[in-house]
Amino acid sequence: MYIGVVCSVGFADVVMTKFLVEAAISPWLSKSIATLVGLFLNFAGRRYLVFPESPSGPWKYQDKPGLEVQ
Repeated sequence: MYIGVVCSVGFADVVMTKFLVEAAISPWLSKSIATLVGLFLNFAGRRYLVFPESPSGPWKYQDKPGLEVQ
């Protein structure tokens, strides 16, 4: 799953950069935009596909010994 996310984000980065350069946006700005989009895709892919976590449920107060609640 990890390799799939990395390859997908890399492919999306190349395609987006080429598309933006062909759309008459300067190369440095095209690469910057593609990198930012890749950052978010990478985070989402790793968060939800590579390292998914089940919900922990609603928040509950935990009374810890030694701590006084005032």
